[in-house]
Amino acid sequence: AILLVSDDKKERKNLEDKLAASIYKQGEASQLAGETDAAVDHYLRVGEIVPNSEIRSTAQYDAATLLLKSEQWSRAANVLEDFRSRFPDHKEQSTVTRKLALVYEKDQRNLLAAQEYERISFDDSNDKETQRTSSLVAADLYVKEKDHYRAIEIYHSYIKRFPKPYEASVETRQSLVDLYNDKRDNKMVKHWREQIIKAEAKAGSQSTPRMKYLAANSSLQLAIPKYTIYQASRLSIPLEKSLKIKKSLMQRALAAFELASAYKVEEVTTAATYYSGLIYYDFSRALMQSDRPRGLSSEELAQYEVLLEEQAFPFEEQAIELFELNACLLYT
Repeated sequence: AILLVSDDKKERKNLEDKLAASIYKQGEASQLAGETDAAVDHYLRVGEIVPNSEIRSTAQYDAATLLLKSEQWSRAANVLEDFRSRFPDHKEQSTVTRKLALVYEKDQRNLLAAQEYERISFDDSNDKETQRTSSLVAADLYVKEKDHYRAIEIYHSYIKRFPKPYEASVETRQSLVDLYNDKRDNKMVKHWREQIIKAEAKAGSQSTPRMKYLAANSSLQLAIPKYTIYQASRLSIPLEKSLKIKKSLMQRALAAFELASAYKVEEVTTAATYYSGLIYYDFSRALMQSDRPRGLSSEELAQYEVLLEEQAFPFEEQAIELFELNACLLYT
């Protein structure tokens, strides 16, 4: 109809703008009346009837906003996606990304939502806190969809970009421990447990109970393999040589559990104390079950047995003390 009115480009443009404004005002009127669907239809009609009007981007953006408010996620996504591609230089592009992230998440399209949160995280027009939290949300969504590769990449990036707040940084390291554990990558699990301990120590007075718990648990988990190695060592002839090795492994394991206990996290301290008791008990049993030298007479063998018992007894006593201590802790 507008084309029939005039062939003059300027006049035609003026008429198009007036028509677009008229349709837009219908949308505003419907919105004020609480008629959301009608308002959306009017706003979108601006683009359908007057596609080149200056007000089209505003109308489409307003339509998307109303669809969001009315929780019409799929339709809102379609409108926002079209807005992004149609108006790439629009000032609201950053806001559109945030809206799309929300829409996809609400619509349970988690991989698409994660991609949008990644965009937000690396958009310098957003403040640092928004970038930081968006990075974590993106990683969590990738984890939910079992895209562990992307989640790991984001967590690595997060640790470099956002060393503070300390607790979130330590939690991110714990997330990496969990993901690498799922992948059965023991080397990386060990690495990130060590990083948790270092990060908690670096926080100093700003360390929180949660950080201490994660560091303590990491310390405990790092100590357990030392116990396993110690336990696997046997006392054999010549006893002096094998005893030296087992004692060294014992001291290493005990020191590791002592480090875990030092955090004073009850759950970890209980476990560390129990393992320490097992170490002493194992050492006592190992002495008594060790190979006997060959060629001993009955009398010499009896004396040797007495000597072993004398050496083993203090370790058994130490084990009993630790087990009793744990029992007291459990019932207090």
